[in-house]
Amino acid sequence: MLFPRIICFLPLLALARSDPVETNSAAICEFFQHVRAFQEDWWDDSVVAMRTMLQEMIVALEPYPEYEEYRKTMQDYVEQGRTIVKSSRLEDKVAFVQGFNERGDQPVLTGSPAKKQALTRPLDNFKSNMIFKVLTEFHKKLLKAADDVERVVRFPDNSPKDELFRLLEKYRRSGIGSLTEDIASRILALKDKYQCA
Repeated sequence: MLFPRIICFLPLLALARSDPVETNSAAICEFFQHVRAFQEDWWDDSVVAMRTMLQEMIVALEPYPEYEEYRKTMQDYVEQGRTIVKSSRLEDKVAFVQGFNERGDQPVLTGSPAKKQALTRPLDNFKSNMIFKVLTEFHKKLLKAADDVERVVRFPDNSPKDELFRLLEKYRRSGIGSLTEDIASRILALKDKYQCA
């Protein structure tokens, strides 16, 4: 991701003296826009990481003729993925990142520990990159956006927080992990409830 997205809630803070319902609606709708942008960044970064992993694996397999068919399969998949660009549909990005693993035609790695290590290194690098870069970046941005929207949104006295804010509290408590992967979709699924465009 070349340019980090900047969250700016200053216009919302200016609304603090206006009607609380309007202020809440504007802040929540803006929050949804940011989450959608974070989700797009997530999948853009995932596509780049997947391409890098496949290219590294293709290079790692070159010395081993017994994996030639699998290497060609990877090369074909990389070629298909070249059509996936930043402006591609989100569904196409998700399909590219998840599609290769769903094919189920991975070979069994045999040979020396050094050979197995060389062939699994690209996958290990991919997993580390996804955890330490993509997941962590998404997590930080979402927590910042959640903090910002919670500073602006006001609930009537004695009213419980609604579903969105309960979900954000659960996310905050769970930290980076399995919930990180589907949090954007779960949050965006609530968008219609708030009548946001």
